[in-house]
Amino acid sequence: MIVITLPRSGGTKFCMDLAKEHNLEYFGELCFDHTTSYDHKFVSLAEHKNKHHEIPNCQPVRTPHAFMKALSNHEQYVIQSNIHSPITLLPFADYFLLRRDFHNMVKSWFNFIVDTVEQRDDADAVFSWMLPNMIDRFGKYTNIIIEYCYINWKTITWYEDLYSTSTNYVKAEQNHRYSRVLDLIHETSEKYELHEKYHRYTLG
Repeated sequence: MIVITLPRSGGTKFCMDLAKEHNLEYFGELCFDHTTSYDHKFVSLAEHKNKHHEIPNCQPVRTPHAFMKALSNHEQYVIQSNIHSPITLLPFADYFLLRRDFHNMVKSWFNFIVDTVEQRDDADAVFSWMLPNMIDRFGKYTNIIIEYCYINWKTITWYEDLYSTSTNYVKAEQNHRYSRVLDLIHETSEKYELHEKYHRYTLG
């Protein structure tokens, strides 16, 4: 079972609940960075998610061999396909999970990663690349997924219909880069006409 989603859109809980409901194994995010390397060193992306996500230890870490084997038997798993691999799997997806509020999705992502990145010696360089590139990627993929679902009469499950939207973004809002994030959210929403895409899909 494949779930197409984007970061900070409830995908982890949604997929874990599906796995429990259908008695399947939760695969986690479909990202090769969540594997052990060939010399069996632990990959930091999975470590970060397992440490900081609202659901502790929610990202399984597999060997490359087990990762590839699972892909060949994906019907036995619930696979969370988000920012790393959503587009190529669109025709094979069983569910599409998005936020109606693009602004809050991006703010939640920035809130999630900001402390870890700020601790790096090269934080300024990382953020100068990460913020425009990742936020643009979120907007582009949101646009593509909504367009695909609209054209192919696919149902989108909305985060806001499932989960509380009262989350605060204190860490993000107190960071000195927050105004830059807000500017990029606005620019990206305009670039991909996200308000119009959400509205058109909702009206059908």
